Amino acid sequence: MWISIHAFSKSPSALSSPNDQSVSELLYIVLVVAATALLQSITGFGFALLSVPLFALRIDVHEAVVLSTCLGTISSGWQTRLLKADAQRSAAKRYIVASIIGIPFGYAAFALLDDQILRLIVGVAVLFGTAVVAFGSAIRVGRRLEGLLGVLSGVLLIATSTNGPPIVLAMQAQRMPMLQFRATLARIFFVSGVISVALFAFTGEISRTIVTSAIVCLPVMTMSVLLGNRLVGRLAEARFRIIVLGLLVVAGLSTLVGAIA
Repeated sequence: MWISIHAFSKSPSALSSPNDQSVSELLYIVLVVAATALLQSITGFGFALLSVPLFALRIDVHEAVVLSTCLGTISSGWQTRLLKADAQRSAAKRYIVASIIGIPFGYAAFALLDDQILRLIVGVAVLFGTAVVAFGSAIRVGRRLEGLLGVLSGVLLIATSTNGPPIVLAMQAQRMPMLQFRATLARIFFVSGVISVALFAFTGEISRTIVTSAIVCLPVMTMSVLLGNRLVGRLAEARFRIIVLGLLVVAGLSTLVGAIA
């Protein structure tokens, strides 16, 4: 029952049991989650942009996408609860509906594409996300483009777990205040993430290894989210932004190199 419907396209590691998962691999995953959950809690996004390419350095990329989606949904759930009073609910609803439209197309890509092509897509998506973070505020977004970006977010969510860039692009262009920006993103990511996790569970993508990894990561992820919310406003935003952009470029390029090599 744990075997994926596209197991034929995965590497043997994708079907491994918890006993096959090394301590060093699990520790690596925990450290990645600690850093990326902290990043997301401070900026409102970035969990999957960094976690998926970093996970993919040690585990199958399909597993990396599923694990990142599961953990990112939990992290966004924490953020939604902590920031619920600041979310712009009407905007969140529009993006969630648009994302749901894109999810089936994203799952088709996830299920049909092999590891190498999916790595290429992840790398391109991460680099696109970096460009959005760097230059997105200079782009004007109307309601039609907003809807298209929401659909694209849904496609990227289920295919690569990196669904943030399209919505970040739209919301940056609309110059939403920072607190409202973080709260609204959290709500969007949480609701669309729950739908994606349910789809992964229904289609047998969530293996025992992924469940084990997620459970082990929960305590450190919770601490990172709480710490990040305390640090917001205390960090020099310009310097932090440069560090984030640098990490995203490295992560995206490393994924592309891994796909080509």
